[in-house]
Amino acid sequence: MKTEEIRLRVPRKTAQAYRNAPPEEQQRIAEIVRFSVRVMDDEEAFNEATERLERTMDEIGAKARARGLTDDILQDILNEGD
Repeated sequence: MKTEEIRLRVPRKTAQAYRNAPPEEQQRIAEIVRFSVRVMDDEEAFNEATERLERTMDEIGAKARARGLTDDILQDILNEGD
């Protein structure tokens, strides 16, 4: 498969978290983005991608909580853009 690099604008902390993630996590994120873009015109694939994304987000959330992320800290992070 031929690949091409694209750039996405994300908040600085998101970019830092991605860069600091292990290679296997970076690969999973790339797969999610690739699949999500591909399925924009395919409802069945879109639903599958949504379910997969939700599972991944649940896993990320569990890891974040295990590392000490609380609802208050998360709210502070989300409010930084204001």
